[in-house]
Amino acid sequence: MKCSTALKRLVDWDKKGRQFFTTADLAKIFHDDSPRAFKAGLQRMVAQEILRRPVRGVYYFALSQTRSDDSIEQIARALRRGEYNYVSLESALSEYGAI
Repeated sequence: MKCSTALKRLVDWDKKGRQFFTTADLAKIFHDDSPRAFKAGLQRMVAQEILRRPVRGVYYFALSQTRSDDSIEQIARALRRGEYNYVSLESALSEYGAI
């Protein structure tokens, strides 16, 4: 995958409000690459700090123009996509400064 092509695709997803991707998500975005080229491209983008890896299997688009404060929730959503996720009452109250 070329760096310019990868940046263009990631910027398009960033405009849609998506900054966190699983490895499977990125494989769908860069579907035209062979598995070996895809893996090498991911390593190259992490080395160039285009993507950051907060946890195993989840990547963050570091050049994102839309910043959000709920990154931990987005990481949890990416890890558990398709399952029910919730923010506990204690976490929500702490976030809003009630406790």
